[in-house]
Amino acid sequence: MQLLDRFDYEGVDINSDFIKSCKQKYPKINFFVSNKPKKIVDYVVMSGTYNLATLNDVNFWEKYIFYNLMECFELCKIGLIFNMHVDNFTTIRNKIFYTTEARMISLLSKITNKIRYYKSDHFKNERIFILLR
Repeated sequence: MQLLDRFDYEGVDINSDFIKSCKQKYPKINFFVSNKPKKIVDYVVMSGTYNLATLNDVNFWEKYIFYNLMECFELCKIGLIFNMHVDNFTTIRNKIFYTTEARMISLLSKITNKIRYYKSDHFKNERIFILLR
């Protein structure tokens, strides 16, 4: 039994080219263009979703991240997992968004008080955040 046979999985991305590629590689899985799930799910798992900033406005990008996390969390029965780049201050550098742990915790605490975060084993400036119901 393969891993994907043990649960239902749907792929979501705002980039239609990514969705097209995923559909070709995994034709049995439902992929669609969106910024959030279409229905209530147990978990939302996002990797790299907020790293590449599509514009150079830190405040706008941070608000987009917050509202998208809030929308996704509303669709979760159990929780949401995502990663972010962190630095000593919030910035967009070379089109990559960086925040601080303290700033992200402050924003996330407006969504839930059940927040966990971990340092990545692979990337020095990456944190993995978990929001639970």
